[in-house]
Amino acid sequence: MRLSEIDEADAIAVLHAALGAGVSLLDTADVYGRDLHDVHGNERLVARALASWSGPRPMVVTKAGLIRTRGKWANDGRVAHLREACERSRAALGVDALDALLLHAPDPRTPIETSARALAALREAGLVRAIGLSNVTLSELDRARAVAPIELVEVAIAPGHDSVLRSGVIERCVEHGIRVLAHSPLGGPKRAPKLESDTTFAPLATKHGVSAAMIVLAWLRDLSPAIVPIPGVRSIAHALEVAGADAITLDDADRAALDARIPSGVRIRVPVAERKPRPDGTREVVVLMGIQGAGKSTIARELEGHLRLNRDELGGKLRGLVPRLDAALRDGVERVVLDNTYATRASRADVIDCAWKHRVPVRCVWLDTPVEVAQANVARRIVEAHGHLLGPNEILAVSKDDPGVVPPLALFRFRRELEAPSASEGFESIEIVPFARRARPEHTHAGRIVSADVIARDDVLDRLRASSDASLFAFAWAPGPTEREAAEIAVQRAREALGREIALHVCAHPAGPPICWCRPPLPGIAVLAVERAKLDVSRVELISPHGAHRAIADAIGARFVRVDAR
Repeated sequence: MRLSEIDEADAIAVLHAALGAGVSLLDTADVYGRDLHDVHGNERLVARALASWSGPRPMVVTKAGLIRTRGKWANDGRVAHLREACERSRAALGVDALDALLLHAPDPRTPIETSARALAALREAGLVRAIGLSNVTLSELDRARAVAPIELVEVAIAPGHDSVLRSGVIERCVEHGIRVLAHSPLGGPKRAPKLESDTTFAPLATKHGVSAAMIVLAWLRDLSPAIVPIPGVRSIAHALEVAGADAITLDDADRAALDARIPSGVRIRVPVAERKPRPDGTREVVVLMGIQGAGKSTIARELEGHLRLNRDELGGKLRGLVPRLDAALRDGVERVVLDNTYATRASRADVIDCAWKHRVPVRCVWLDTPVEVAQANVARRIVEAHGHLLGPNEILAVSKDDPGVVPPLALFRFRRELEAPSASEGFESIEIVPFARRARPEHTHAGRIVSADVIARDDVLDRLRASSDASLFAFAWAPGPTEREAAEIAVQRAREALGREIALHVCAHPAGPPICWCRPPLPGIAVLAVERAKLDVSRVELISPHGAHRAIADAIGARFVRVDAR
């Protein structure tokens, strides 16, 4: 309950009303307060309310792991910060040991194992009775559980925010007896009022003589005893209403209506083994997943007799393919392939649930293509479609109509978000397809691709003279006129020394996060050379003094030759 933002006397009255109605758990955090500078303010309010409460003491769950920096909240999961935050929360709540302390959110700069061990150390020291996590993925939960006794997980679950129900997090918690605190169950101040006109929740509310919001809370509790909804309340009337949701009993007809409205809830209420269809050898749905540029389209076209559903071709959002799948299976289509990224369990769950509704098994084919190779494939697709490497502004403009054009960060984001497919999702089988480079018959020429900063050196020139049949290319990152001039001078010297033409490709884009495909060590420039000269990559050498440029050679399948830096 984040009550420190209202009048203190009213806030304490609301807390006492909730406790008197049977509420046995209060949720807070060190960063909840009247304003951005009132750190631990809500905890101090809870302490004052409990000091004047004579009934049974509730469990107080608090959170740590955020700091205020540069005017914004930032994650901080370091051991020292969690230890200090624990001490401050103990003081604010006036207790020797916290009932429960959760990591507010994973810190990208701190391994989740480090934060989990820090919480476990506080528990072992007697400063915390229970520990947990908030806003985590399944992978983060599993990694934390491997090193610490995680007992609580807090995540957002609401009718309009059900991704966590499809992520595997709740199923894992139920499996291992971890209590799930469902925050924002009504969707927040803007979405909650809309529940009263919802075509599913409103009729059920009328049937049970309660509000639609109470049906949402009853739905969450009915999914599993492990789930504890923790709606925010700011009035005595609302506190009493929320507490009364425990008395609502849903019947099978209610569940059927709710399952139709929020199909992902079935994943929690009914075990996978009871829902999974048996294969009959004729019908199947194939989830063909992999990073952008992994080669999914090629494999999909090779699956004979399968209807292909691809977002790049059909447009719209990924979840928008599910109604098309539903219609196809309803119309009797026996085999369907969906070749999209499907980086997360949540994105794959929609497909599995839809197929299972029609009693069709789902198998997964994962193209486990290295990100460097995928980068080269994306760059090649751009060159083939547009004749040149697109600049940053062109990428943004063209990507609106051409889904095959994506910025470099899209691939890094996929790698960061990727959750490897698991049998626990319900797949009938999982096939991992390692990358295999395919020969391109029209590409027959040899080539040498050389970093411009060494191309005029005697040892490099000698190497190039020995490859008289190879096409020559130079590349450089030259964000300013000085760098550009230096590259042009070096390449001109090499031309004069060898008496041969040498194409120079320059990336002129600035430093910082990559916004183009041509800045080394991204492979765009090398891809451009390969495509324009029809190079056989098995006969290509990439020569450079920079170890980071090995990634370019690996991406296109060339041999990396590292020369000494001088």
